[in-house]
Amino acid sequence: MNHFKIKQNILSVVSSFTSSAFKIDSNNVVPPERKQWTNPIELFLTLVAFDAFLIPYTLMLIFIGALVFYLELTLEQFTCAGPLAVWNVNPLLRETLATLSQIDIISMRSIVYLYYLINKICIFRYDNVFNGVESDQLNTRTRMATARHVHAATLFNSSEVLATAGYGYTDYLASSEIYDPSTSQWNPTARMARARTAHTGTLLQSGKVLVTGGVANTGYMSSCEIYDPLTGQWNTAASMAIPRISHTATLLNSGQVLVTGGITFGAPALNNSEIYDPSTDKWNPTSSMATARTSHTATLLKSDKVLVAGGAASSEVYDPSTGQWNPPTSMATARYYHAAALLRSGKVLATGGDVGSANYLASSELYHPSTGQWDTIRNMATARKLHTAILLRSGKVLVTGGVGSSDFLASCEIYDPSTGQWNNITSMTAGRAAHTTTLLNSGKVLATAGYGGTGILDSSEIYDPSTGKWNPAASLATSRTYHTATLLNSGKVLVTGGEKLGSHMTIIHLKKE
Repeated sequence: MNHFKIKQNILSVVSSFTSSAFKIDSNNVVPPERKQWTNPIELFLTLVAFDAFLIPYTLMLIFIGALVFYLELTLEQFTCAGPLAVWNVNPLLRETLATLSQIDIISMRSIVYLYYLINKICIFRYDNVFNGVESDQLNTRTRMATARHVHAATLFNSSEVLATAGYGYTDYLASSEIYDPSTSQWNPTARMARARTAHTGTLLQSGKVLVTGGVANTGYMSSCEIYDPLTGQWNTAASMAIPRISHTATLLNSGQVLVTGGITFGAPALNNSEIYDPSTDKWNPTSSMATARTSHTATLLKSDKVLVAGGAASSEVYDPSTGQWNPPTSMATARYYHAAALLRSGKVLATGGDVGSANYLASSELYHPSTGQWDTIRNMATARKLHTAILLRSGKVLVTGGVGSSDFLASCEIYDPSTGQWNNITSMTAGRAAHTTTLLNSGKVLATAGYGGTGILDSSEIYDPSTGKWNPAASLATSRTYHTATLLNSGKVLVTGGEKLGSHMTIIHLKKE
């Protein structure tokens, strides 16, 4: 973990060194005047500040990692016959192997930069064809304005999707974007007051969107904001009593919002819960869960009760009429970073997840509200975590992407409650995890951004249940992961926040320690 923190510090220094030259104001409609680099030295330093620094970094990992590994062999601290756990003795070796797996990408990008340098051409040059006004207009139609992950996406009643905040390649994101299915375009909207990732986005009964908590450079956040689709503006809302990330926020039938669990300063997990009342703009405490949990799921049942599952080996049910939690019920398998979906029958399907030490799950189980018990059902074809599960209009459940044992997953599966069977379907165009999926008013499913094998993604795609196929959609202006996506009353989708960081650091630092 210390290695990743060191890498984060290096990226922060590089980011601050180059930010004055490359800082972009997303609120400007007219792009700045295009100019050329003044001399080759400025161009060379720019390249070094970006991916070129990966070359000496790679060599350092290879030679130092090999040396330490040789010493371990000599001192007999590592044997091939030993348990897999001994690999933890040598984090540098693991990083060396991880780097070697991507050395072809690093080498090719470095060669491209060298070619541009020799020919005095730069893809970052202001008047380059790839950075021209025409390209800006094209990218506005095909990409989000900002790459992001750990962001939020909210579907409005208008069928638009709002994307908010997140983490970018150099910083956490305060930007938001809206996807309009009628035009298949992403459009920027007002920025949040504070950048954040690992937050929540909840559509209120008023049609506004409540964003809660998250984390940024200043640490865990208790602050909240509300987006008004009619004005396209963000307004500050009352803060929660406790800063938190990796929590859940559930809209109750009363119009209030229940927030549960998560992580805060000095606490690996919380059992605390609180309720937001939009009519008074106040947070009120409610009873605490019996078990502290994070990276769990919260599902509103047909009874208006809330099922909180995972983040531990148990589940609990909150009753808004009494403000109390029912005694915990054991799950068949402890799981976190899983996905849950409410079926038409009122049962809840929990899929995949992680039990720790990268032990990804293919198992699934069903919760029966009438008995309060969990039953094990057939396994998925592929073990996965950080995936999504969404109920289709057919009553079936679509599971997409996630992280598998060896790679980011593009594979998708559909669960049919009538047969209890899982069926593989067409894969997405890109492997992605920590992404979002949103059921549009058309019955199609929009998948946005996330983390893939090439880094944080800005791409999006749409699944059509009638054809069983995925089709590329317009890309976000900003790549992001761990964002939120909310379907607005207009039918558009609001995507907010997240992270935009060019490494696996985010997924690692959000794991349980």
